[in-house]
Amino acid sequence: MMPSRTLSGRGQRPQTATRALVLFHGFFGDVSNWAATVERFERRYRVLPIGFQLYKRDSPYYTVATLTQAACEEMDRLGLAEAVLFGNSMGGQVALNVALEQPRRVAGLVLTGSAGLMERNLAEYPPRDPPREYIRSKVEQVFFDPRHATDEIVDEVQDILRDNRNKLRLVKLARSVRAFNMHDRLPAITAPTLLVWGKQDSITPVEVGEVFARRLPQARMVVLDRCGHAPNIEQPEELNRLAEEFLAEIGYV
Repeated sequence: MMPSRTLSGRGQRPQTATRALVLFHGFFGDVSNWAATVERFERRYRVLPIGFQLYKRDSPYYTVATLTQAACEEMDRLGLAEAVLFGNSMGGQVALNVALEQPRRVAGLVLTGSAGLMERNLAEYPPRDPPREYIRSKVEQVFFDPRHATDEIVDEVQDILRDNRNKLRLVKLARSVRAFNMHDRLPAITAPTLLVWGKQDSITPVEVGEVFARRLPQARMVVLDRCGHAPNIEQPEELNRLAEEFLAEIGYV
């Protein structure tokens, strides 16, 4: 849930790993959101969390299309002919769009609270100089357990929202995420897909995940109780266990 500053894949042990996992963070996210997943899989896979330059001056990354392009270019730079893509929230939507545009390089998808159908609390312009408690209330909506809305996260988000240019970028991106509805395109995605949803997700409720499960031809869904919009932060051990089973099921070992 840390704000993103760079577009970079951070691979672990690439000299020995032959299979790759590429991890995309969410709207107010950062590569650190996937720390537990990196730790779980880095000894057997080339694990590459990719961060988007959402807050860099003159950044072009404020639409789903440009984020998808950036993700594909980064995978090219890293020499990845094939990977399993993990995505949380907006990152799930980017992963789905990569699977549509370059299906041969996507061996599978692991999606948590994915955008692409319906998202609450997006495209809202933040108030001028939003008070700290307003920011904390928004951050807490991401989680079942509000203790995950740490002072560090609130400070980071507050720093971002002090810059009006950042607010404009965020609103543009939120509107793009909402406008880029994938409902009619999902049946064209043939990659095997694991959907892991928080039962208490208030941003993309469980009903949204169920639509993904029906529309994606090779999807199965698991719902985690006492979990909100970011299972990779709130229940990483269970998410990683399910992902490990999924990777074995599709033969990506």
